Amino acid sequence: ESAINKKSTKPASKVKAKEPDVSITQLDIRVGLITKVQKHPDADSLYVEEIDVGEASPRTVVSGLVKYIPLKDMQ
Repeated sequence: ESAINKKSTKPASKVKAKEPDVSITQLDIRVGLITKVQKHPDADSLYVEEIDVGEASPRTVVSGLVKYIPLKDMQ
């Protein structure tokens, strides 16, 4: 019998990966001021934002808020 004609009779293993524990003490939540917003050049549903969170330079964030908040309201 060739290997091509043999079929496996073993059921596929359905092992669920353990999710890591998340602790509220590991979160770093910050409030910032959006200083610049523009539409993403390659995606219609994304904004590219610059956010001032009090660091030396603003953070650049890509968000999927286009369908929820109009561009004029983001600025």
